[in-house]
Amino acid sequence: MSILGITERPAVLLRQTCSTLVRDRLSFRALTAVSLYVLGAIFLIGAVISYTPAGLWVFLRLFGVDAASKPT
Repeated sequence: MSILGITERPAVLLRQTCSTLVRDRLSFRALTAVSLYVLGAIFLIGAVISYTPAGLWVFLRLFGVDAASKPT
């Protein structure tokens, strides 16, 4: 399990959803709005993991990285 895998799954599902549900201009605009929310959430989660102490917790607890590998 990696961060790429966590953030990639919603994007892949979004791609499949778009190809299935977009039939006209109205559905395209609706799915565009949903896509912006999903991508915004992915970027927000990535920023929180990258720039806050929560990222350290994610790697040490969730991914089980050895504490000796912790950046200084």
